[in-house]
Amino acid sequence: MLSPLKKKFAIKGKIIKWLLWAPWIISIIVVAISQGGYQKIDPIYRTTHGFSLGSIYTGIAYVAVLVLLIITHFIVGKRSFCRHLCWIAPFMILGSRIQNLLKTQSLKLVKTDNACIDCNRCTKECLMGLDVENMLKTNKMNNSECILCGNCADVCRKGCIELKFK
Repeated sequence: MLSPLKKKFAIKGKIIKWLLWAPWIISIIVVAISQGGYQKIDPIYRTTHGFSLGSIYTGIAYVAVLVLLIITHFIVGKRSFCRHLCWIAPFMILGSRIQNLLKTQSLKLVKTDNACIDCNRCTKECLMGLDVENMLKTNKMNNSECILCGNCADVCRKGCIELKFK
């Protein structure tokens, strides 16, 4: 909703999400070991009708996260939480790297033989703020920050980019 407000990123930090990821993983492992492991996983534990904001503390936490998302958006730019703070992103990046090492098939951006006219529409429409035009020119279409939304392929007038299962 707020994406049109700021198109460029002021900060291009990649280490922040890894610094946030490590304590999460360590705390999950420590708690799991200290409690004797996982006996049962119940994603809707202690809720009567699915997920709820049953307590005031849960509501405060929800609003705090929402405010964090909005503040980071105004300070850093669109999808800033995903780019800089999301602790799940390292899982996706590691999964992508393992997939590339094993050379298994997956959804990928592919450069076609069509000539790019440097209209820059692909870069402007990228939800993650990536320099897609430069990715095309260098023929490096695999970017760990790419969420494979396909916007770049959809807006390309010359069909230089395709989203393929390869």
